[in-house]
Amino acid sequence: MDLPTYAFQRSHYWLPKAHVSGDAEGLGLSNTGHPLLTAALPMAEGGSVVLTGRVGRGAQSWVADHQVGGVVLLPGTAFVELAVRAGDEVGCGRVEELTLQAPLILPERGGVRLQVVVEGPDATGGRPVAVHSRPDDGDTWTLHATGLLTEPGKVPADDAGIWPPADAERIELTGFYEGLADRGYHYGNAFRGLTSAWRHGSDLLAEVALPEDNDAASYGIHPALLDAALHPALLDAAGPDDENVRLPFSFNGVELHASGAAAARVRIAWAGADTVALTLLDAAGHTVALVDGLVSRPVKGELGAAAGGNTLFHLDWKQTADATTAVPAGGGRWAVLQHTDADVPSALKGAAETVDTCADLDELIALMDAGTAVPDTVVLATAPTTAAVDDGLAGAVHRRTADALATAQRWLADERFAGSRLVCVTRGAVSVAGDAVTDLPGAALWGLMRSAQAEHPGRFALVDIDDSVASWDVLAEAAASGHGQLALRTGMRLAPVLAAAGSAPEDAPDVRLDAGTVLVTGGTGTLGGLVARHLVTRHGVRRLLLTSRRGRDADGAAELVADLTAAGATHVTVAACDTADHAALADVLAGFGDDNPLSGVVHAAGVTEDGTVGGLTPEQLGRVLRPKVDAAVNLHRLTHHMNLAAFVLFSSFSGVLGSAGQANYASANAFLDALAQHRRALGLPGVSLAWGLWEQSSGITARLDRGDLARGNRAGVRALTTEQALALFDRGLTADRALLVPVALDQRALAARAVTEPVPQLFRDLVRVPARRIAAAPAGTGGQDGPSLAERLAAEPAEKRDALLLDVVRGHAATVLGHGSPGTVGAETGFLDQGFDSLTAVELRNRLALESGLRLPATVIFDYPTPTALARYLGEELSVADGTDTRAAEEGRVRRALSAIPLNRLREAGVLDTLVRLAGLETVDAAVGAPAADGDSGGTAEGDGTAGIDDMDLDDLLRLAENDQ
Repeated sequence: MDLPTYAFQRSHYWLPKAHVSGDAEGLGLSNTGHPLLTAALPMAEGGSVVLTGRVGRGAQSWVADHQVGGVVLLPGTAFVELAVRAGDEVGCGRVEELTLQAPLILPERGGVRLQVVVEGPDATGGRPVAVHSRPDDGDTWTLHATGLLTEPGKVPADDAGIWPPADAERIELTGFYEGLADRGYHYGNAFRGLTSAWRHGSDLLAEVALPEDNDAASYGIHPALLDAALHPALLDAAGPDDENVRLPFSFNGVELHASGAAAARVRIAWAGADTVALTLLDAAGHTVALVDGLVSRPVKGELGAAAGGNTLFHLDWKQTADATTAVPAGGGRWAVLQHTDADVPSALKGAAETVDTCADLDELIALMDAGTAVPDTVVLATAPTTAAVDDGLAGAVHRRTADALATAQRWLADERFAGSRLVCVTRGAVSVAGDAVTDLPGAALWGLMRSAQAEHPGRFALVDIDDSVASWDVLAEAAASGHGQLALRTGMRLAPVLAAAGSAPEDAPDVRLDAGTVLVTGGTGTLGGLVARHLVTRHGVRRLLLTSRRGRDADGAAELVADLTAAGATHVTVAACDTADHAALADVLAGFGDDNPLSGVVHAAGVTEDGTVGGLTPEQLGRVLRPKVDAAVNLHRLTHHMNLAAFVLFSSFSGVLGSAGQANYASANAFLDALAQHRRALGLPGVSLAWGLWEQSSGITARLDRGDLARGNRAGVRALTTEQALALFDRGLTADRALLVPVALDQRALAARAVTEPVPQLFRDLVRVPARRIAAAPAGTGGQDGPSLAERLAAEPAEKRDALLLDVVRGHAATVLGHGSPGTVGAETGFLDQGFDSLTAVELRNRLALESGLRLPATVIFDYPTPTALARYLGEELSVADGTDTRAAEEGRVRRALSAIPLNRLREAGVLDTLVRLAGLETVDAAVGAPAADGDSGGTAEGDGTAGIDDMDLDDLLRLAENDQ
């Protein structure tokens, strides 16, 4: 094997060794020898002590065997054990009381940091204790338990009587843990410790043991052993038909008298309807532990809330900081594209020097061609479409979004608008504080334009207005305020933000889906299949109707039906049905009625066909809208008279946030969000779940590559585990909101992003933006504060400026591509050859525009196809911007200006032939490329060179570049 002729590339992934001791004492702490609490720190004042440690599925494998309600959580007995160990540290060996505040869900990857705080003694000598946790990748501590530690009592006398008593009645345990699994307690081997049980009068007796590979000696009492000691109580706590999951709520009078037990005899005495007292003995009758009282209670919604952590949000609308103060409209020239019966120009009086009114953007462009100055602000006022869900609604959504797409593309294609802003004004397209959505097609427009905003920051704005005079009075101020998205309600300016959804209310009604058939569209797909299984195993649904385009011919359909049947489903129908076809869906639903009810609908069908706004075709838009929008309208119309328990729409976070490259998908999903709100206004069930990324690969996400995932991580969005997502699905069923956003947000990543770039308005209430000044950012990081790129260039010697700019370009390119180092980006290698596509090209443009302060075209990497060329261009533009442009920079500007002028305009001006001769070419065809030999025009209109690269969007340029390679 030959060695490569180039130098080896090395990437270092390990941190350099720190010159500190690896144990707690080397860090100024005390070693505890405990598996979960490894270090203790006595505080200098007040007598308090802090014990710290970490728990995770990888570090402590036994915790993964404790799964309740579909999630892995630290057992309540572990909190008791932590409190006992903390009490030992301060000489208070009795846990007088310990109340559990919130469950601790353990993530699938990584771990959770623990902190147990023992306060100084109170007036009675007792010491308050609290247990907190924080995920490895989080910055927020959660309080899980609070209590009081006191001095222990006397050691109880031994109980050396006959075990079990002769009159005890043995309890058959065959199938015990399988039965618990049906009720939501999915215990693995470590927690299946109940080996024998008896009834003795009103008491329960049991024997429990840990598996042989346990580490009991490391604990005071192993949490799995103590948890197993509670299992006999589940025999009597509820009948077999009780579906509630009961978990420990409070412990009272807990004392540990022997440590390291791997097995125990247990006596359980009932002290109330939900309270038991426990005594644990060893084989010789010596007391291992006592619990005077353990109170359990049913949980409803809390596990789902904890499983998601900060993963379930709702869309809130809050007054902006300038909501009650006048915002200067900024003067300048305005234009209104009048598509509504409202008198928009009158609302802008006094806000501008001039206001031109045009029917559409083409008319405005014609005025500009005739000499009218380019407006600073253009208002697109669209006419609201009635919310009545009739035969024409789906078509209205298609037309409205297609018109908006065409306008956005025309806007972006004309470089004269590069310094202007297009403000889309709708009426009743968004729901604020629960008010009704009266313009459903307008909601789809919002989704599309949110993606346009993500791709082209600062070029678009959205304003939704009510009919109040006060709101129309502030329309000009709102349009000029700089906010990307606003709702005007009675004159107040409101901006959308994400807010934690919180737990389900205590009086939230149960949603029973097992009384009939549940329809799942996209039911044979990955997510549809997961939901179908969950409906059977968690909700007891026995009849399912799964629809998809291929029906039983879909990959994995037969296996899915077999799995559902094995899990308990009695009737599973898989139908080949295009749910966007009203007649086809009506045929499938024709048999449902009072005798055969449909109890719920889960609309999980959908497709993606990504593309940037500039390159998206009407056909791509329609193909993505159809399975979402048309199908949802049909489902609503065909089931509105049925007494459904649930109507769940699978939407996407892209419709709420706006996702670059997914304007069509965002548009479709924003419509679903509005439809759910419309249904609620009609008194019908409806919830739209605007999902973030699922960890489970599906047909929609299977194409995501490393760059896509890296882009999501930089944006602060992580993947939901399947168990998290299904728990959030359950919460959505009982939530009193039409729109919920289940998304795993990495608040630490968002905070880091806030240091280097503006945080999207949607995250403003979730991220603490540093108030202090940020140190000057290194090249390629794009810091918001510190010296600007132009200032950094000015501070460098002239001979070093090119290298600085190249570092900036390569740094951002490496980040966009998900590379670990700027050195992996070739300085002279084409961007396309290094893996850039239309979406990453837009992201690189946006990052460089933010850092440089320049307005850069979306096609900049095609105009300057290597990092070196792009860096040189940035240098020229920055030198022009600060007034120090050289002759070369001026020449570059002229060349770019000429290349941007369509050839037909040069011909009309009478200068085309002169320019061709100066270029040393004989014909125009030689300048633009002759038609292909096979008759293809080579990308020019009629092959005469009158249209070319300047008429191409970003995706067209990519295709052209790929064909040339």
